[in-house]
Amino acid sequence: MDNKKEGIICFMNQEMEKLYYQEIDKNKRKVLLEQAVKEEHMNREDALRQEIWNRRYKRREKEPEGVDYYIRGWMTAVYLKRQGSSVFGRRRERKEIQKIKEDWNLDFLQGMGDSGEKLLYQELYNMVKCYINLCMNDRNYRSYLMGMMQMDQKKLTEKIADEVCEISIHAPRILQMEDGFRILQDAVVDAFTDMFPEGSHLIKKIEHNNQ
Repeated sequence: MDNKKEGIICFMNQEMEKLYYQEIDKNKRKVLLEQAVKEEHMNREDALRQEIWNRRYKRREKEPEGVDYYIRGWMTAVYLKRQGSSVFGRRRERKEIQKIKEDWNLDFLQGMGDSGEKLLYQELYNMVKCYINLCMNDRNYRSYLMGMMQMDQKKLTEKIADEVCEISIHAPRILQMEDGFRILQDAVVDAFTDMFPEGSHLIKKIEHNNQ
């Protein structure tokens, strides 16, 4: 997705912006954001970034400490995809879908026009990078044959590609946003190809789904 899209003003300088969305550690991201605000002074876009940071990482009432709500939204989508609608009652399924929308701040950001769309894409991009990093460092995710063997890098990359493709295609359907949520698929494609430049062919099914 082009961050220089007509009508969008990029307040954070490009180098700082790239560092912020490449970084997956929440505390380091906060430092980068505070540094940008200090150097460039507060503006509408950076104020939105601060709001997104708070919504993504700050503890919510009745919730445990340390939850990354964007990752939680992704994992809820993974769970719904794996279990299938037949397992859930309609009321519970609607509740889980609403939780994803809240965790990803969809209504909040999509009501902010072009700037909100840009920041939503960027945060989803960061979320996908974070999720891929978690998968790559999880021995259980890498294991097969009842945990006795570990996948090599090629098989691991293929497994990650299959999963992120399936969720990026399925999530807009369960959210009933097929026509207006290509942004998630854009974020998945860009994050995956940035992390695995030689593996771009593995996520072609997203492009085929959109044709």
